[in-house]
Amino acid sequence: MPSSKVSIDQMASAIMESLQDYADTAADEMKEAVKDAGKTVKKEIQANAPVETGAYKKSWTVKTVRETSQSLELVVHSKNRYQLAHLLEHGHALRNGGRDCVLFFQCAASGAVHG
Repeated sequence: MPSSKVSIDQMASAIMESLQDYADTAADEMKEAVKDAGKTVKKEIQANAPVETGAYKKSWTVKTVRETSQSLELVVHSKNRYQLAHLLEHGHALRNGGRDCVLFFQCAASGAVHG
């Protein structure tokens, strides 16, 4: 903000203008940080996703749920492989008892069979 003289009558509007400029800048920077976080989450999921054909890994996307002048909500989801996500993350029950895990780190933590 350039240095200029402001009369007492105009001081409130000058302060409000400066605060609004700051709020707009902060909101824009926050939105960029949220977008960067969404991209990072997507890349981490893709890096850790099991690869058989690559379709599951490639199916992850970042979608804007809601955006206002002051906020941004994103969701990271699998576009067409959403039915597999919970099975790959948590495994599935076996006929003879126990659980089958696809993701190795979760199998090691739970002691389940890696399939």
